[in-house]
Amino acid sequence: PTATAAGGLVVSSLLGIVIGDSLWLWAPGALGAEQTILLTALQPFLAAIVGWAMLGQQPGASVYGGMAVAAIGIYLAQLKDVAEFRRRFFWWVPTSPNREADGAPMQAANEEGSSAPAAPRTFVARHKLKIGMFVQLVNVLLDQIGAAITRVHGVGLSAWTISLYRFGFASVVGLLLYGALLCRRPRCSLAALPPQFAVPWSRMDARKWLHVLLGVFMVTFLCPAMNAYSLFGMDLGVWALLGALGPAWSPPVKYLFKKEATSRFGWAGATIAAAGAAITAWVSHNG
Repeated sequence: PTATAAGGLVVSSLLGIVIGDSLWLWAPGALGAEQTILLTALQPFLAAIVGWAMLGQQPGASVYGGMAVAAIGIYLAQLKDVAEFRRRFFWWVPTSPNREADGAPMQAANEEGSSAPAAPRTFVARHKLKIGMFVQLVNVLLDQIGAAITRVHGVGLSAWTISLYRFGFASVVGLLLYGALLCRRPRCSLAALPPQFAVPWSRMDARKWLHVLLGVFMVTFLCPAMNAYSLFGMDLGVWALLGALGPAWSPPVKYLFKKEATSRFGWAGATIAAAGAAITAWVSHNG
């Protein structure tokens, strides 16, 4: 690739992978799985806006309609029952004063006679939900901007070359950050790492290593190459929609690999998401 193309791929990696994925890893801890999935379901619409602004793409109303159907299905696919449906779709409604946010009764009054929980002291703790929503939206937006930049500068390059530059740069940055964590103390060693960064080498037998290597190959090499290849064959919004169908694959995958049952809500959501994605892809291809 030319210097311009390589630079564009590096910038897309910085925005979409290094920064975007770092925000994505932080967001679930602040939002919880429900709100994270809800905002992820909005990803195709943000991608369509980015595609219009940066690539001049103009999806029709039928495409947006299919996206809406698929987004509803993606969210419904994670539901267990009617109670969870109400809890997830009305999570912003204040709860009863005598109940906590998750629906459990509040504890009895403390020694001072007050039953109210202590108010968070820091700004981040007080506004954790709002900050988490903002961070997740920024993550989705950066991811789609990175994809748009890749589409502009990756023309004529193979999917493997694109993946090599984007994920290669992200890997180098990740190693540098990991090394910085190791050397936070005067003596660089694994003991300098916080517990959450420690790798349980001693508990990794041959089978676990095989599973890890297979997962790394699929997630780090195969999936990005397929994503890079498909990025140039459709509008950005449609591409993002197909990439956001992960929750819809959850019911059959859980049943096949773990024999875990899925609620009727989950199967209905997966079916709706698949139907919406099929409609969107068909209308986009033939429109």
